[in-house]
Amino acid sequence: MPLDVPAVLLVDDREENLIALRAVLEPLPCRLVSAMSGEEALKALLHQDFAVMLLDVQMPGMDGFETAELIKSRARTRTLPIIFVTAISKEQHHVFRGYSAGAVDYVFKPYDPGILRSKVAVFLELDAKSRAAARSEAILRAAFEDAPIGMARLDLEGRVDEANRVLATLLDHRPADLRDRRLDDFLHPDDVDSGQETIALLAAGAATVELEARLLGPDGEAIPCLISCSRARPGAGMSDVIVVQVQDQRERLRAEAERAERTREQAARVAAERMAERQRSIQRISDAALGTLAFDELVRELLRRIVEELEADTAAVLLEEDDGTAVVYQAASTGETAAPVRRRSRPAAEPTGEQEGIQLKSLLAGAVASTLEAPLIVDGKTIGALHVGTLFARSFSEDHRGLLRLAADRAAIGIQRARLYQRERSIAEELQRSLLPAKLPEVPGYASAARYFAAGDGSVGGDWYDALVQPDGRLLLVVGDVAGRGIAAASSMGQLRSALRAYALDGHSPASLLTRLNAFQLGLRDRGMTTLSLVAVDTATGEVHYAKAGHPPALIVDADGGATWLREASGAPLGALDDPVFTEGSAWLEPGGTLVLYSDGLVEVRRETLDVGFERLGAATIAAPDAIDPLCDAVLAGTLSNPDVEDDVTLLVLRRDGARRRPAAEPFPRRRTDLLARQLRVGAWPYEKLRSAAVELPGGLQASAAARGVVADTLAGVASDPELDDLLIVITELVNNAVVHGGAADAGERVLVHVAAADQQLRAEVSSRGGAFEPRTPSAVDEPGGFGLLLVDQLSSRWGMDGGTDLCVWFEIDRNGA
Repeated sequence: MPLDVPAVLLVDDREENLIALRAVLEPLPCRLVSAMSGEEALKALLHQDFAVMLLDVQMPGMDGFETAELIKSRARTRTLPIIFVTAISKEQHHVFRGYSAGAVDYVFKPYDPGILRSKVAVFLELDAKSRAAARSEAILRAAFEDAPIGMARLDLEGRVDEANRVLATLLDHRPADLRDRRLDDFLHPDDVDSGQETIALLAAGAATVELEARLLGPDGEAIPCLISCSRARPGAGMSDVIVVQVQDQRERLRAEAERAERTREQAARVAAERMAERQRSIQRISDAALGTLAFDELVRELLRRIVEELEADTAAVLLEEDDGTAVVYQAASTGETAAPVRRRSRPAAEPTGEQEGIQLKSLLAGAVASTLEAPLIVDGKTIGALHVGTLFARSFSEDHRGLLRLAADRAAIGIQRARLYQRERSIAEELQRSLLPAKLPEVPGYASAARYFAAGDGSVGGDWYDALVQPDGRLLLVVGDVAGRGIAAASSMGQLRSALRAYALDGHSPASLLTRLNAFQLGLRDRGMTTLSLVAVDTATGEVHYAKAGHPPALIVDADGGATWLREASGAPLGALDDPVFTEGSAWLEPGGTLVLYSDGLVEVRRETLDVGFERLGAATIAAPDAIDPLCDAVLAGTLSNPDVEDDVTLLVLRRDGARRRPAAEPFPRRRTDLLARQLRVGAWPYEKLRSAAVELPGGLQASAAARGVVADTLAGVASDPELDDLLIVITELVNNAVVHGGAADAGERVLVHVAAADQQLRAEVSSRGGAFEPRTPSAVDEPGGFGLLLVDQLSSRWGMDGGTDLCVWFEIDRNGA
């Protein structure tokens, strides 16, 4: 039977009586516990509770009366109902004693089983109700005592009848300490009136009143609380009470403050990010506008970045020219290279419109739905306008307007500067071309040729070369380099060239010429410095006299391929010292020999010793063919490790007629045709790949940039920085080769790039749909070209090409001495 079923204690010293009682009470829903003495009954009462007790009066030892008196004397069992059951003690004084001992009934044997069962049933029901009431009271008591918020019960005057632990702890008291004290005693002085008003409202009949007030906690701390007061009406003659619930608001207010602070921080972060993004956009646009790009490239890059940063579909710039024409450049969000899309003349009387001197009504196509414009102003003068548009209707924000205005300010400065630079460069180029000799002297028994390349950045420097016959018949060869760039350098170069020719026609020797030229340079307005190499050749005998002022040594290669560097003469650059000493050296240019003069741009490469450049120049000259123009081209091809040089390159070559006693070298010594071109594509590469990639790129001018990005991302951390540098240079050349020669010039065509790295090798394959072609020897005259494949040949360990169904050019770079 379940333990929560009420129990009945049966006490009798005779077993047959206990059996009889059990038989009578068995149908009732209770547990029957038997005891055969008063002592045993008292022990049972120590361990469990009973709904009713049936007690025999006559028992040996402790009789029933004594047992009942002891039970009623204990607080725990004082309320236990006791029914005396007896067959002997029927006298009136016994009955009186039984009731005096605390019995609820006195039953005589023989008893009616039904009546006895009914009597016991009543007490069982009473016990069930008592248990339920006790359980309900315990639950209510626990809910009050263990509530997670502060609770109190007040009378209608606001005095505390009872308070729970949470409220007492909040006020730094014990629950008993709060009893009979008024609620006002615990309120902040400024909130006492609100508390009294609340009590008055409840006393007047209000059901519930809430207020926010501060309670006084430890050390007088003001604790913000939400206080809810309700009037409870228990009835049954009991007075109404006020139930108070107190919620500590400190955590909520702290959380709200933290949430507000986070909101402020997020707003500040968003604003800072927006400002940083705007600054980044402005910086990217400024980098394009204020970079060192040529004018057309500057405008195109500027438009491309404006389209990206403003998330527009197209952008255009209109530039007013001095001759009254207006040139329009336009770019689209597809990333295509921008180009002049229209050129028109604008009459001087044509109205300028309302957009601060420029109105761009039709720069962009008619399909553009929304536009935004800003003028290009330099020193208060409008030189053009900047215009962006979108294909779909869009409302541009003030951030976009401000960004475009700033972009226009940067663009105007950059465009004006580029215009001035382009104008200066054009003047400098024209000046430089006018100062270089139209043709070299023709001397019987000798052939001469010269080459000049401006720096890869397009700027004009102070390099020049010259050749003239002196009065005594000697052929004077000159290569010089004036420090600086632009008009100033070209102007200084012109003055020095004129002075040199004048002194040379007086018949001075190379060292004497340098002494006089140094004095001349010291007198120039812009003194600067100049390096110079002078070589005087007796064309009858081949005797050579030379001198130099801070310039790299000239080179003589004889018919057998022996190289002699003209290092004996020395001297400081012109303009470096007031009274320098220049020495002079001598050598012989024998039949079949070659004399090479050059500027430092031919042999100097960043992060490389000068001796390496000299070795390249010597090897290229020894391997070059006999004919003078191919000889010059071969020297350039074998010496320039990067055709996009960072400095001007000047080359002056003199060859004396005579038999050659050495074989001509193969222009592409590393080219191989006995290896399968598409090893990566077909999986025939004999090495375990550390990392690899295969990607199909759209053709056109953007293909090489995309290929570099793929290679750099794929091999970063696998290839060393020098290996990756070489790999990126070569992959650029091969992709450009596919674009130019492989039928992938259009963005609709495709270029397939495979790249892989192993411990032994790096390998790349570039394929396109065009047919194969034979590489030609690099040449700077007639149809310039061939330098890209020369660069591939120099930087790779081996390379080759295969026509097949599509053009494939491949190369390998050995690693770790493999």
